[in-house]
Amino acid sequence: MKKLFRIFLSFILIGLLFYSCKNESRTNVLERGVLDLRDIDFDKNSLLSLDGEWEFYWRQFLDSNQTIQNSEDKKYYLKLPGAWNGLEIEGEKISGEGFATLRATILTKKTNSILDFKFPVIPLPYLLFINGEKICANGNPSKAKEENYTDFKSDSCLYFYSGEKIELVLHISNFYHKSGGIWNSILWGSARKIEEAKAHIMIPIFIFFWSLPHHVFLSS
Repeated sequence: MKKLFRIFLSFILIGLLFYSCKNESRTNVLERGVLDLRDIDFDKNSLLSLDGEWEFYWRQFLDSNQTIQNSEDKKYYLKLPGAWNGLEIEGEKISGEGFATLRATILTKKTNSILDFKFPVIPLPYLLFINGEKICANGNPSKAKEENYTDFKSDSCLYFYSGEKIELVLHISNFYHKSGGIWNSILWGSARKIEEAKAHIMIPIFIFFWSLPHHVFLSS
């Protein structure tokens, strides 16, 4: 059994190595709410992350770019992945309980593509708006504790993108967990490239299970 497990891990590692070699190395992160990808063709990358400094508006649910622009004096920055606990707002460190709007702007070459935004499983409810359009939700983020609930699920949010700028607005609230925020990376990219990545990962898994009876026969 140990031998079979080692073989299985070998196939997985080979598949991951094979696919990672086909992708450009991306080190871009959000800086003060902006991710500038105008110098790359993100459609050639399987997965990108939304790590870095997101705009952070404490105790506000903001929907539109205009509303956010009018709240410049209340804008802070939160580094994701991470928690907002201890972030200093108006001279005081905040706790994990509360609600907020996070915002990120992605600058790209002019393109048309179906994008896939993948959210990790987090115990906090959220709503995601892309360029003003509600795209996906996990439970119900709320200003009131009694209306706050989460579905405890990971999300794959598809969005047809045409243009040169992507605005992400995220409503998120927390009234039950000790920490508020998103603790794992939000990943995104071309839906087509992500499906290709899945296929390359599944190939070694398929080969392993296809060859399993052969290995069992030889070991018996």
